[in-house]
Amino acid sequence: MAKVREVQEYWVSRDGALPRRRFTIAYSGAVEVDKSKQESRGVAGGLRRSLQDTFLPRGYPESVRPEYLDYQYWDSAQGLCSYLRGIIAAKAMFQGAGVGSKDASPLAAAVQWVLRDGLGMIGSLAFGYAFGRHLDADVKEWRLFADVINDVGLTLQLATTLLPRRHFLLASSAATLCVSLCGVAAGATKASITAHLAAGGNVADVSAKEGAQETAITLAGLVLGLLMANLLEDPPKDGGDGGDGG
Repeated sequence: MAKVREVQEYWVSRDGALPRRRFTIAYSGAVEVDKSKQESRGVAGGLRRSLQDTFLPRGYPESVRPEYLDYQYWDSAQGLCSYLRGIIAAKAMFQGAGVGSKDASPLAAAVQWVLRDGLGMIGSLAFGYAFGRHLDADVKEWRLFADVINDVGLTLQLATTLLPRRHFLLASSAATLCVSLCGVAAGATKASITAHLAAGGNVADVSAKEGAQETAITLAGLVLGLLMANLLEDPPKDGGDGGDGG
């Protein structure tokens, strides 16, 4: 019987060598792969490996922090909920702008939309100038601030349908400002969080896989959003053509 020896393949990182998988090699040259390697050859194992290579960093779980999976789970759930709420809020914004109303002017609606976006951009620039240097000091607090201010913005967007038409520009501009502040705070803290989660210095890989996860969440949000939009569609009004007969 040929002797075998254990060989370890390593995933090399900045902090040192981290083990990835283990297999045995016989002196005769034959390779005997362990059970997990054999299972990966099956359809289910191959699919699992493909999904892991697509959505998880190389060398997972050794290449990331222990809290990586929990963070990505809740971040994905929060992203999906925000996407669905955004669909409802966009519907409310269109209604508040007068879409579908005979009295609404397309030019006035376009001007209001441009002013709304412009005020949001100016607010995001001012926020970055005033608080940019503080975002690295309290990453968790600013990440929470981003989620809260985003919820405030979505709530204001929903409220535009309840306000008089003359207040639409003010409410929609405030909502856009809140969403813009969320983008600045979330984007700035994301870099620090990604660097923390990349235990092996593989920041680019962790960031790329997070982008793949966000893309999958967005695709799921598109499908669920279409279903939700159909459920929230206003029922058609009766034509009223059938007056008193005779």
